[in-house]
Amino acid sequence: SAAELKQLWGGHEVDDARLDLWRSRTRVAGVPPLLVGHFWEYLRQSKPAKRAQVLQFATGAARLPSDVEMAQGWTFSIQASTSFPTIEPTPSNGLTGPAMCARASTCSKTIYLPPYEGMDALQRGLDCSLMDGGFGTA
Repeated sequence: SAAELKQLWGGHEVDDARLDLWRSRTRVAGVPPLLVGHFWEYLRQSKPAKRAQVLQFATGAARLPSDVEMAQGWTFSIQASTSFPTIEPTPSNGLTGPAMCARASTCSKTIYLPPYEGMDALQRGLDCSLMDGGFGTA
């Protein structure tokens, strides 16, 4: 049907239910549980448009894949990063503290998170990472 084709080709917006599905399909390596929790809370508090930006940053796609692709084993990864660019606060950028930028590998659908010390640092870092143009490199 037309609706099935739309879903198959276009994927899904990251609403709350799809955010939970995304989370359930995520593997974590080397990232403290508290930081992983902050990542998902950042997304939970974000509007679908911001969630789409994070998803596109990390996977190259702004929408979650179709139910068919999900059933075929789609996965996402969160990994720790020890190498990351840092943007220092200046009068012109409005930052309240240093912003450690996340990196991504769209081919492997992986986001690499720096050792953020809390929710504010994560939000600053991810927001700056997204403003940098989208795609990161591993």
